[in-house]
Amino acid sequence: MLLNIEHLSKYFDAGKVQALADVSLHTVAGKTYSVLGESGSGKTTLARLIAGLERPDNGTIYLDDTLISSDAMHLAPEKRAVGLVFQNYALFPHLNVAQNIAYGLRNQMTSQREETIRGSLDLVNLQGYQQRFPHELSGGQQQRVALARALALRPKLLLLDEPFSNLNNTLRIALRDELFGILKNLGICSVFITHNADDALAISDEIIVLRDGQLLQQAAPQVLYEHPINRYVAQLFDPLVAMPASLLQDFGFSPSPGQEYYLRAHQFVLAEKPSDYQLKATVMQSNFIGKHHLLEVKIKDHSWKIHGQAHVPGTEVSIGWNEADLLRFPKE
Repeated sequence: MLLNIEHLSKYFDAGKVQALADVSLHTVAGKTYSVLGESGSGKTTLARLIAGLERPDNGTIYLDDTLISSDAMHLAPEKRAVGLVFQNYALFPHLNVAQNIAYGLRNQMTSQREETIRGSLDLVNLQGYQQRFPHELSGGQQQRVALARALALRPKLLLLDEPFSNLNNTLRIALRDELFGILKNLGICSVFITHNADDALAISDEIIVLRDGQLLQQAAPQVLYEHPINRYVAQLFDPLVAMPASLLQDFGFSPSPGQEYYLRAHQFVLAEKPSDYQLKATVMQSNFIGKHHLLEVKIKDHSWKIHGQAHVPGTEVSIGWNEADLLRFPKE
């Protein structure tokens, strides 16, 4: 294990607000982890505790078998071998690119420092940008400089706190794939803090889901997507359609007492394709939303919004689904 966190808790407002509640997790070297959650889930607090910007109230944090934080011991951030890339880049506006990267390299000899700066800029494809100032760079270039500054310190672990939230969607995807490709090639373990499930699925070896300061599930992306522990985890990735017991019975399926059933909106099968269970439905509305049409369909007294092909409102269609896709959770 590289990062080992046991029973970590953090309170604010004189103990009235619990930001993290008994969180335990671990990472291994060379892999990419995403901490996924909505606002207020505790993900940024977790990152700040790992980086040493906050002290835990309970629990321990070990990095490479060395204790770096507990309720009784706190190693300074600059001594942790943990790099941090902020959401707002946190570049010094009065320093040029080379000076920003060199900020944490004051203990190096001048020649070594210059070599480290060049090497860090090579890694992020910003050769020749040493003399530019932050205001002369695009958002994507500023993010690369922030990454280069973090990598210059040769961290064992790199934390990235919502690093793409200020970028447009096209640039976000391109920069995301490039930066995490760099980290993979370097073999650096990274922990990516995000509220974007698509980003988490795209780059992670494992995803850690937080809600209200509690760790709900840690698993590989496919495992998490196909076998979410509860409805909250499932709906982070796709809209869910509730399948009431009475309607499941109309389909010919026998629900179990004490369970709730859901399907993802894209898992319904229309018309000519075979499926395990089918019923007739009426299309109430059909809207084109890019990759597919969003259909509002009605079966008896139930209305759903599902993905499919264009249909004229009023058309009767066959709606089907496969039992393997059905998500089942204990009733809350």
